[in-house]
Amino acid sequence: MSMDTQRSGQWYIPGSDDANAQHAATFALTREFNALVNTDPAKAKDLLSRMFSPTSATPEIWAPLHLEYGMNTTFGDGCFMNFNYVILDIVTITIGDNCVIAAGAVITKDIPSDTLAGGVPARMIRSSSKASCLSTSSGTIMPTKRGVSRAPAAGLGHGEGRNPWQR
Repeated sequence: MSMDTQRSGQWYIPGSDDANAQHAATFALTREFNALVNTDPAKAKDLLSRMFSPTSATPEIWAPLHLEYGMNTTFGDGCFMNFNYVILDIVTITIGDNCVIAAGAVITKDIPSDTLAGGVPARMIRSSSKASCLSTSSGTIMPTKRGVSRAPAAGLGHGEGRNPWQR
């Protein structure tokens, strides 16, 4: 079965030559990304830009990452993915602009823009029209049991204004 046939929604039967080749390429990039252990942002950005769809923006991601194909996933601008999440992109998955994905999320379908998503499988927790405040260049927005908190992240910058995810 070709990757195009697979993405068309037909049953997925593992083991085709092109699926195996894509798995091997994605697993090698993922292994290299995870080995950085969040210590080399420039190298991480380079690796991430090669993992996802050519039309995808490059998200900010904290390792570890578990990714099936990568080429079937497209991110909008301004997305942040927290620790230890899974993307099962047998079919095409789009993660909209300005999304924050909670640690441990398993993404199996599209995530709309301006969304805080998490869970297994990932679902929308909250939506915000003020997602431009989500820039995480010196701080990160992290979901907690009581909402979200902002934690510093060395060398990563931060958005200005009120956190749009707080109630």
